[in-house]
Amino acid sequence: MLRRAALPGALLYALAATPAWAAPSVQTQHLCSQSAAPCSIQMRPQQREGAAGSVMVTGRARTTVSVTIYQLAVTSGKATGITALGKPIDVHTNDQGYGSVSIAFPANNPNQDAGWILAAPSDISWDPAQIVGSVASYASRRPTILGDGYGPRKPVGQPLDLHITNAINGTRFAVEYLADDGAWHGVSTGTFSPVQASDGITHVSYTVPQGLQSQPYQFRLFNITDPSAVAQQWAVTPAVTAPTQPRTPKLTIPKLGAAVGGAEVAGHHSSTPVIASVGALAGLSAAGVIAWPALALRRRRNQYGRWTA
Repeated sequence: MLRRAALPGALLYALAATPAWAAPSVQTQHLCSQSAAPCSIQMRPQQREGAAGSVMVTGRARTTVSVTIYQLAVTSGKATGITALGKPIDVHTNDQGYGSVSIAFPANNPNQDAGWILAAPSDISWDPAQIVGSVASYASRRPTILGDGYGPRKPVGQPLDLHITNAINGTRFAVEYLADDGAWHGVSTGTFSPVQASDGITHVSYTVPQGLQSQPYQFRLFNITDPSAVAQQWAVTPAVTAPTQPRTPKLTIPKLGAAVGGAEVAGHHSSTPVIASVGALAGLSAAGVIAWPALALRRRRNQYGRWTA
């Protein structure tokens, strides 16, 4: 049955890592045993706050699996754990072993950063080989900042290439610094290009102005398209020369389900299997929806008004 449900944003559960001897969870084994199709839990690779997203389940026919959306903890480009982002949602499969649910993601609070999410059974612990599910970029007004190739000391007068990811498609960003006059001044270079793919790398070019003192200054990434987000800040000490520093790597999507019999082993699902499977849901009735309002992009007139009018 095709259902829709809302995902409460305030509910967070921390989950411990799975012991090395653990087997697939009870719900995973149930979905994958006697399955009418390779068992899987799929979603598109790009999701975002304040919008709806679909989760497709394949596996055992005429059964129910409880699915949870988890936020991934990421360290140095590797997933290290999961935290439930909301209450479990039941998905029912039909006679062919297909089921789907539409989830309305809430808008993040203005201080909350973007990241990556996992759709998987509600009774799992973190062990990628034992998990049937899929990972997606979870875009937000506050993207994931990967760095500009330098540490806190940065060379003046030289274009810096700031990398960000998990930004909402179409969003534009600028870099500003807090000057001695107490005002924020733009230091971006080039054009304010919109984000093309939330799960890719977006480049934001900026320059540390010459003539600044050799002391820490506050810089920030300003969301031109939706300034309701609290801008992410970092300290910069201007320098004639500065040592380079590797950027934080993007998440390497973990391989999921390798130890689960009957599972469709996957990491980052493309949209193709989801679209192909939707045809199997023809004729299923839609249940009621508990709607979260979509995140409206706001505009304001300022020094970037030409991009936001």
